[in-house]
Amino acid sequence: GGFIRPEGLARLTMPVVWRLSDTWPFSGGCHYPGGCDRFTEQCGECPQLAKRSPADRSRQLWQRKQRAWRSLDLTIAAPSQWIAQLARRSSLFGERPIVVIPTGVDIERFRPIDRLQARARFGIPQDRFILMFGALDPEGDSRKGFRQLRAALDILGRDASCTNSLAVVFGKQASSDRGEFPVPAIFLGQLDGDDTLAAAYSAADVVIVPSLEDNLPNVAIEAIACGTPVVGFDVSGMPEIVRHQWNGYLAKHTDGAELAEGIRWTLQDVNRLEALRQNARKFAEEHFDLRRQGGHYLALYDDLLAHRVSTGRERSRGMPNG
Repeated sequence: GGFIRPEGLARLTMPVVWRLSDTWPFSGGCHYPGGCDRFTEQCGECPQLAKRSPADRSRQLWQRKQRAWRSLDLTIAAPSQWIAQLARRSSLFGERPIVVIPTGVDIERFRPIDRLQARARFGIPQDRFILMFGALDPEGDSRKGFRQLRAALDILGRDASCTNSLAVVFGKQASSDRGEFPVPAIFLGQLDGDDTLAAAYSAADVVIVPSLEDNLPNVAIEAIACGTPVVGFDVSGMPEIVRHQWNGYLAKHTDGAELAEGIRWTLQDVNRLEALRQNARKFAEEHFDLRRQGGHYLALYDDLLAHRVSTGRERSRGMPNG
């Protein structure tokens, strides 16, 4: 992986569709703005840089992008309404065509698996409520909300009604903190492969995605595809995955107490929990099927090529001037 030089993209002569994984393409370099709105102007004075000035590196990169992409035939594909709205507000992409195409997953691989078998695969107790959390680096990226999760579990650990809960954490995890986890926990480490991930999601009663700022978190999409309700915060792209109290729970405030209340609500009624599971799978089938995503992209490409032919841009591209 890596970053494309703005000037390199400018050399392309065909229509370009840019899928927005984060805000880097329309900012002076940040992947997530964190409340900053300098991307609506020309960046500069970036709060994420050690030394802030009007002509800092963020302003310089913004200017390079602005010059290089002025004549680029560019269409923006946004996975979420949230990031589409940010792109529309941006000075670089505000006048560009922007379409929303949600991220898809393979719903034949990410599907509900028998819970007893899934738990047996990982050695997870059958008689506990399983609270699952996964991230690439939960302790190294504060935006993922690991601190809020720990605060929520600390609250639940002191709640007599939640003594039957067990946290299951997958992803990179510092071994030095294992003994300090606020509730009994199992650490699965890094999980590789869709089938392994699907089994892990299916083993859980709830998957917690406490991101404070995120586009359209894959973990949340994959979890609901496996029929597991998701609890998170009502921020960024999460409301596009979780329908509050229908296939999960969205806490209104980004703190541990609200998150704990969402987890408690999700687990306190087994009949409601089963309804949440059914709704989660249904919502994934209707909105996040990978085949649906592919169909939207194919339709977009067809539209762009048809427009290019109808306007004669393809034929005139190689014609000499004069």
